[in-house]
Amino acid sequence: MRARRARTGRTSSILLSGVPSRSRCDLRQPSAKAYSGRRRRPEYAGHQEVRRVSAAGTFRLLSGQYFLSNALKGEEIGLEEVEDDIWSIVYYNTLLGRSDLGTGRITGIDKV
Repeated sequence: MRARRARTGRTSSILLSGVPSRSRCDLRQPSAKAYSGRRRRPEYAGHQEVRRVSAAGTFRLLSGQYFLSNALKGEEIGLEEVEDDIWSIVYYNTLLGRSDLGTGRITGIDKV
């Protein structure tokens, strides 16, 4: 069977002799789930402190202000004390790192 290339609109498809061509648009079906356009707010355990990341990418904890990331502006994060002055920083179910309040440093999870 010999294949030849044909142009259909903006996409190209391969036509086989005697086989009708179907584009991806023909195969696509709408999702059964409704899309609201909004993400669900993160839910954190009751023992975690919840803080909102500021427009500057910082969050406040106890008497300090710490820079986390500009990418999380306006998002809520969970904070959990794991040792004295050592706090885990969680976004949804992802551990982002640990904050040492004594030094003011945040370390990534590779250093945990």
